[in-house]
Amino acid sequence: MLQMPDRRPSKSQRKTRNEASADKSQSVDRRSRLVAAALKLFSVRAYDSVFIDDICDEAEVAHGLVSYYFGSKRNLYVAVLEQVFADLQAFTKPQPEDGDAAAQIRGIIRRHFEYFRSHPQVLLGLLRASPGDTAEATIRESVHHGGVTTFMQLLDLPPGEASPFLRSALSGCLGFTDRVIIDWLTHDEDVPIDLVVDLCTNMTISTIVATVPDFSSPSS
Repeated sequence: MLQMPDRRPSKSQRKTRNEASADKSQSVDRRSRLVAAALKLFSVRAYDSVFIDDICDEAEVAHGLVSYYFGSKRNLYVAVLEQVFADLQAFTKPQPEDGDAAAQIRGIIRRHFEYFRSHPQVLLGLLRASPGDTAEATIRESVHHGGVTTFMQLLDLPPGEASPFLRSALSGCLGFTDRVIIDWLTHDEDVPIDLVVDLCTNMTISTIVATVPDFSSPSS
């Protein structure tokens, strides 16, 4: 038989529990602020140009908290890249209000450009990760795989049912788009964004038309 406690928690016990809950909430808040501050700084400055003191000042937290929550600047950077992956998944989801499948593809690519326009150094950091940077390389592959999966879902093709030919083709389209974004950003956006978005969109749609017989391009 379940026994009920004889007494309700004392005021001091309730206070301790409330304080513990508040401390946990503050801890989550401080960690989130550090990630947000680091993302802001790593987006516009190269990794080696961002210092722990800069991040803590931006987050308005004690300077020892990077070590407390993450252990090192490198681990915080990995947490930032994980946040970027989550942001990209949400930001580049197909939007039915964009129109048909071709219009939604253009919308995805446009938002991809806009995200990295706001976070240029993050993109460069992801693509420049060396083979020894296991965590960064894993996140980079996750971003790439997520993009391929998004296009397959838009085409109503479960990943397991898509042909290897289509998978390779979509992977190439994403790689092409990333390289165009890098060139565009490193040349101070010297081509109007609509033109580079159209370039990547047309290449992607042409590739899909060549690999998915039932897909109709806008001009067909």
